Amino acid sequence: GASTASIARYTNDYELVIRASKALEQLLEDEFCAGETPGVARKRPRDDPSLGLHDKISRATTREGEPLPAGLVRQMRYLATIRNRLVHERGFDAIPDRSAFVAAFDNAEGQLRALRPERSNSGGCTIC
Repeated sequence: GASTASIARYTNDYELVIRASKALEQLLEDEFCAGETPGVARKRPRDDPSLGLHDKISRATTREGEPLPAGLVRQMRYLATIRNRLVHERGFDAIPDRSAFVAAFDNAEGQLRALRPERSNSGGCTIC
């Protein structure tokens, strides 16, 4: 998958934003319970495919059940917005500041990895 060491190597902006988005979504779903629908029994880590990256950012919580840090949320929302604009907006065909996008991804991914909850023996999300 995409990682801090490899994300900048993608020369196509579409591939870069999709790979970055998928990497963030996986971390949010697997480690911060962001892919689940409240009140619905958990079936698998990605049990609600209708959720977008912005939704997952909003639902993600730390191991203490607190929202993610505001600066991290802002960075991830920037990444999600660039992704959405590139995919959905006519005439938006390139990342406006590629180095800023890569830096924001690297930082967000690093912060998420540092905030990951300890895994229980059962695997999967340990805080929900």
